[in-house]
Amino acid sequence: MKLIPNFSEERLPDDIALAASGGAEYSTNILTTICGHEQRNINWNSARARYDLAPALKNTEQLETLISFFRAHKGRGIGFRFRDWADYRADHELIALSDGMTSSYQLCKSYICGSCVDKRIITKPRPNSVEVFVDKQPIAFTCDYTSGMITLAHSPEKGGKITASFEYDIPVRFNTDFLDLELAHQGRISIPIIEIKV
Repeated sequence: MKLIPNFSEERLPDDIALAASGGAEYSTNILTTICGHEQRNINWNSARARYDLAPALKNTEQLETLISFFRAHKGRGIGFRFRDWADYRADHELIALSDGMTSSYQLCKSYICGSCVDKRIITKPRPNSVEVFVDKQPIAFTCDYTSGMITLAHSPEKGGKITASFEYDIPVRFNTDFLDLELAHQGRISIPIIEIKV
């Protein structure tokens, strides 16, 4: 039996991704007392995004492209890249403060609201979109565009502020093994995809 990879670096065409609906989702259990007070238990430390591709299908060419993409990725079997057009870039994002020894860092993006921070690990930066800076000065680096790891040409001095600007994709998979083409084309059902951890 041929071994099939569980992730492909292929990207869903941008014209289909552009009109998809969806976004971040959390999992929260809420216990409400008789008096109306709540105890909220946050199950996920990071969001998991969900999208629906059905609204994106506007013509026969897009439908044919999606059929090929679905079949090539074996339904839910193989993950792929997807651009969330509402959230796909970071500008001078703080990656780390140098400890004077480390030269490799994971790309990330922080969502900040007052004292609340949600840090998102970026594993699928767009090729040739990454720029890295130390104390606002460009620095030579290499990037693994399949994992989001950057390696600086040399370790900055201790306390150096390492930032990066980049665009990124989200690793996702289809969340169905059945593609109802006629209904999907008419927009009466969904074609769900869901973020995966890679």
